[in-house]
Amino acid sequence: MNSKQIISIVELLITVLYLVLCVRQNGSLPHSLSCTSYILPHNLDFSIYIITIILFAFTLLKGVDHKSKVMVWLMIIGLLDVAISPHYRTDNTFLHYFGGILCCVASVVYVANNAPKLLYSWIICFIICAIDSPHRILYQELTCIVEMVALNLFVKV
Repeated sequence: MNSKQIISIVELLITVLYLVLCVRQNGSLPHSLSCTSYILPHNLDFSIYIITIILFAFTLLKGVDHKSKVMVWLMIIGLLDVAISPHYRTDNTFLHYFGGILCCVASVVYVANNAPKLLYSWIICFIICAIDSPHRILYQELTCIVEMVALNLFVKV
């Protein structure tokens, strides 16, 4: 197992633990990862979590073409926008949403460029979203993360 794969597994575990902590605090699934900044009592928890995802994103830069590197940098810029605007309901709403959408679109283009078959995971996401629509943004965010982890674990890039 190489360092990329280890970092990917650790990031997935951090995400799961972070969500479990939020569910225990709130009693239910958050609507999105961004909502967790309102659930946990400390202001920096969400931004620190996003920073771990940014560190994980750097693993995606290794051994890819120029187009993929541009997509990773767009993901990182989007994540930074999200991290610096954790209280998006009151401050920096546009920046937060812009960053989230930028990151999602860039991650889908990255996956389409490097492992297009992983895009089939969106079918599962859309079915789950249809069943549990209040949490659709969370499922979409998790699909992006899981695709990146799967790409690092199973696809030789």
